Amino acid sequence: NAEEYIGDGPVSAFLNDLAVLPQSLGLPALVQSDLPGIEPWSQAASAYAQLARENPWYFAYRYGRQLEDYNSDPQNESLPELDRILVSGDQLVSLVEQIRAVDMDGNSALFDALVQNYKDAAANFQAQIDAEIAAGMPAEFVGAMVWSLITGRMERRRISVKSCHLLGYSVMSEPAGPHGI
Repeated sequence: NAEEYIGDGPVSAFLNDLAVLPQSLGLPALVQSDLPGIEPWSQAASAYAQLARENPWYFAYRYGRQLEDYNSDPQNESLPELDRILVSGDQLVSLVEQIRAVDMDGNSALFDALVQNYKDAAANFQAQIDAEIAAGMPAEFVGAMVWSLITGRMERRRISVKSCHLLGYSVMSEPAGPHGI
């Protein structure tokens, strides 16, 4: 049953948060309604399956009564228990399908948005580090060309050679001017 796989995991407690996460990345939500908890859904589905196996007559009688009650009152919005369990299961399946969705080129909009979000966060973090370094750097230190481990490119930084080594930068010599000067 589903609870064996993800019931006690970190995903279970934050399923509805996961469903709306794409909205923070500029994508539509994965599902449009609240999701059931995996544990209660799994237990309910297992209980109904067991009832159907062990006592099919009572299962049919119980479902028939709930269906009659539902159909007899047009204002009744409460589906029979079994139907609610099936709808909830379909919502969980839909969530997983939306997470795994890829376009015709095999790309995932959700994955691409998550990667871009992390790249943006890393660049922001690098900028904050640089600002802190620059704020505490004595004026006599000159700029050096350094290789940024976070952004993966050569950048001019106002930083000392000693600080470069402490921060994990590789110090490169200044590039020559247009005439080798």
